[in-house]
Amino acid sequence: MLAVDCDVIELKCVGLCNGPVVVTDLDNSAPDVYCKLRSKSDRRLLRERVTGDRRARKKLVDKRVARKKVLNVVSRQLRRVA
Repeated sequence: MLAVDCDVIELKCVGLCNGPVVVTDLDNSAPDVYCKLRSKSDRRLLRERVTGDRRARKKLVDKRVARKKVLNVVSRQLRRVA
């Protein structure tokens, strides 16, 4: 579903076993990492988030990962892919 609106990149394990996991704002120095996006409404909000809707970002706040270790691993892997 996301491949229509954005680039899909597979990363190695980032330490989150409660997926699916999605990373947005790849060009940003601190990308947003979301997990537990299982329901249709979560996927709809994610699609709105990727297409630029700021309200969707606020609604997805409870799905956002805040663990610094995970965010550092994601950032390192993204630098290697780019």
